Amino acid sequence: MRGQVSTKPIAFVTYQSPPYLGDSEALLAEPLKERGVAVELASWDDKQVPWERYAAVIVRSVWDYHQRVGDFNKWLKRLEDTQARVFNPLPVLRWNMDKVYLEQLQKLGVAVLPTEWLPRGAFASLEKTLARMEWPQAIVKPTIGAGGDDTWLVTLEDAEKDQARFEDLLTRSGVMVQTFAPQIVQGEWSLFYFNGVYSHAVLKFPPPGQFFVHEHRGGSAHGVQPPAAIIRQASAILRLACQLNRAVPLYARVDGFVTAGQLVLMELELIEPSLYLECVDDYAIERAADAIASVVLTS
Repeated sequence: MRGQVSTKPIAFVTYQSPPYLGDSEALLAEPLKERGVAVELASWDDKQVPWERYAAVIVRSVWDYHQRVGDFNKWLKRLEDTQARVFNPLPVLRWNMDKVYLEQLQKLGVAVLPTEWLPRGAFASLEKTLARMEWPQAIVKPTIGAGGDDTWLVTLEDAEKDQARFEDLLTRSGVMVQTFAPQIVQGEWSLFYFNGVYSHAVLKFPPPGQFFVHEHRGGSAHGVQPPAAIIRQASAILRLACQLNRAVPLYARVDGFVTAGQLVLMELELIEPSLYLECVDDYAIERAADAIASVVLTS
């Protein structure tokens, strides 16, 4: 794509005012400039931004969307009404917002942790749920959520004490109660794809005695090449999602842990995944820049 120039800039969509610039986004600005693509930052909730003026609107670090779902959906509708070119595509973003997509993928054969799904407003006993499922420990989290917010580990012994917290969450969101996977201490894989093609991976670890792998909660990430079999399994999951949405995402992250050679899907991140370009070789930055330039310069 070198030698071509976009007459319009692209927007990296983020949050906060001034807009937050993530590590990966900072690394991409210069390679994209070399490819003839100028980048501007814009907050998704800034009502003054004329989204239609951009050659592409690329959703990146919109890390508060799950706290303002109604406003975020209105913003997506605004993008739709202005016919902005959005990546990932709007149907993909909407499909990926609610983690019930995991149940859909599980029914199609994807390995997912056993999960009890509860709609918003439902009433259920957390203690009875764990007892019925025969789970000594489980993770409780909202079906629309990010960053580990409103997520906790509960034991059968403590479930009764957590009932009020559980009921409060159900008043605000759909909830998933998921069996706890101790394999998480061995690391959670994140495999990255650009335009459907595998690029790189990191292995993330929780801090000692914890289960969160998020960096802001003490987790760590390391650039590591996964076994070929794991790449094949992650690629098959992404292909299935592409078939369901009839679209290939510009960027995708497949998160999961491995047990007995099987990749168990934790999340398929198609909205605002960190790309961890700062954790891997420079070629990943080049691949990401090539992928973005390809959708801008071939329009």
